[in-house]
Amino acid sequence: DYQIIELNNKPYYKVIRADDTHQLYVSFLSLLRNFDKEDLEALWSLVKERFSTTKPKNFSDDFLLVTLGVMFEKPDVHAQI
Repeated sequence: DYQIIELNNKPYYKVIRADDTHQLYVSFLSLLRNFDKEDLEALWSLVKERFSTTKPKNFSDDFLLVTLGVMFEKPDVHAQI
């Protein structure tokens, strides 16, 4: 699972593994650099599930959803630009 927490007025991504250990990341890019492909796919599944029925309520959640969506979704070649 993941949470976006605030420490010292800065947002951090807190990634919680199945064994209840966690890691904090200052930026989304630092989070991605430290993930392997399997972890990224698991994160994408969690994000899709979380936002399947609701919309993101803040910038960080929206950024996470959009960024992972760009990474994992196939582009619509027929989309209007």
